[in-house]
Amino acid sequence: MPTPISVDTWALIGQWVIYGGGLAGAIVALASLYKWLRSKTSVAKIEEQLSKVQTMLDNDNKRIKALEDKQEEANSDIQDLRELSRLNVAALQALLEGYLHDGNNKDQIKKASDNIQSYFNSQI
Repeated sequence: MPTPISVDTWALIGQWVIYGGGLAGAIVALASLYKWLRSKTSVAKIEEQLSKVQTMLDNDNKRIKALEDKQEEANSDIQDLRELSRLNVAALQALLEGYLHDGNNKDQIKKASDNIQSYFNSQI
């Protein structure tokens, strides 16, 4: 059987536990006080505002990206409309030329028709 530990040794160990617990409690209390004081300063307020601004900036960047995508789609549609308008004007011009020359302008009308047909075929 091992030798028993004396009462004085247990008292010393108990004192160290109490002192250690008190020291740990004091450190936690000081850390909490520091955190509380820091939250009340202008630095904390600025950090909080910066966090909010960063969140808003991220949201704005997402919205801008979505709008840029829609703009690209719109630009593509506008290019198609311009090409259709150009082909339409060319066809009307060929018809007018045909009427002005008593219907003897079939080559230009055929060319305009072929251009329109090839454009539509390329879009399919």
